[in-house]
Amino acid sequence: MNQLNHILSTIFLLVFTATSLFAVNRTGLGLAQQILDDLYEVSGQFVQEKPSLLLSDENKRVASYSPSKNLITIDKKALEICESMGNEKANALAFLIGHELTHAFQKEVRMHGETTHFLAYDHHYDNMVRTEKVADIQGVFTGYLANYGMQKAIPVVLEKIYGAYGLMGKQLPNYPTFEERMASAREVIRLVDELIDLFETNAYLLALGEYKEASYILEYIIEYYQGHEIQNNLGVCYLYSAKEFIDNEIDQFAFPVRLDGSSNLQKIDT
Repeated sequence: MNQLNHILSTIFLLVFTATSLFAVNRTGLGLAQQILDDLYEVSGQFVQEKPSLLLSDENKRVASYSPSKNLITIDKKALEICESMGNEKANALAFLIGHELTHAFQKEVRMHGETTHFLAYDHHYDNMVRTEKVADIQGVFTGYLANYGMQKAIPVVLEKIYGAYGLMGKQLPNYPTFEERMASAREVIRLVDELIDLFETNAYLLALGEYKEASYILEYIIEYYQGHEIQNNLGVCYLYSAKEFIDNEIDQFAFPVRLDGSSNLQKIDT
């Protein structure tokens, strides 16, 4: 009996420990790292090494990306704001991380070399307004692709951040207003639905053998989503479009290619 009790106690301890570790991994830095992994995987930008992740006590930037260190930093205050949002905490945190991950992919950010600032737009160099807007759009879009439905979380986390950092209702040089950030978020939602509709149309064009027209759609999609299936299908479209200049009797077995019918592009229920 004592041996049985010992075995049962050991099993309980192991289960409790595993459960605790899982819970820890879904909060704080563990949750942030999982989100970064998910966003990086779905982005398709594997030429750029995945950034490291760090929590900061400075609480000045909300989130930032350092090109020289290839490092995304999240303020602890910002993390606490996200964690206060219950079921939406992962979506809120994905909004911040996705924004900075997009900076890691931007050539102008890497070439300029200065650390970005989630709160400040035109703070470092002239085209920062455009750079930050693209980071908002592509970051949120990548989040949708990774199944982080941000529509409900974005207005709440932005309001909390602007309040906690003393920016709500203020018009400061180089700092976008709350309304400007919300406008960017609405643009992303519209863009997501547009890209999904285009991808579905593209599938019909491919089935009909309209490769030239299909390539136009894929060229547009790839500006926002560089998944492997999009790149593969675009290459196939180029190849099939070029086949009109090839002698089929001679070269019919020269190009063993196929289309990829799968995609991470799918509607997210909101």
